[in-house]
Amino acid sequence: MLWCSDEAHFHLDGYVNRQNWCIWGTENPHFAIEKSLYPRRVTVWCALSSRGIVGAIFFEQTVNSPRDVEALRNQFIPTIQSEPDFESMWFMQDGETPHCTNEVFDLLEEHFNKRIVALGYPKSKNMGIDWPPYSPDLNPCDSFFVGLYQRQSLRWKPLEHRRPENCDSDS
Repeated sequence: MLWCSDEAHFHLDGYVNRQNWCIWGTENPHFAIEKSLYPRRVTVWCALSSRGIVGAIFFEQTVNSPRDVEALRNQFIPTIQSEPDFESMWFMQDGETPHCTNEVFDLLEEHFNKRIVALGYPKSKNMGIDWPPYSPDLNPCDSFFVGLYQRQSLRWKPLEHRRPENCDSDS
């Protein structure tokens, strides 16, 4: 069995990534989109297999190697470790920098042995399977979770963004 993991970022202040927007016209529309230099956001991590879903695990701070190790060690691995076939399970993660450190690889190796698919893992540990470059479509989380969470997050605006400006914060 293969566990596939991924994360998505959700902006809480109305920011939408519009880098793929394209305006076709004969004249320049001369408009600017104002955005915060550091938009408020939350990162959601989850894992998917034929058995189901583990997560969502929420990160309010930037995901780095120590936070990734902590989430894997304290939330993900204990959840699946009790499965009878844990010793034959594989784990796949994408190539984001926080996931490709020796600390993360050491933890994964401790629990999954050589059954790891990750960018840079074979080069670092001389075992496992390398994540093929330029292949985001290999991870079912990309097509399922990211779309699902992004659609839902548009409905899950924080309360402070829904409150009219002329209302008290206590009402």
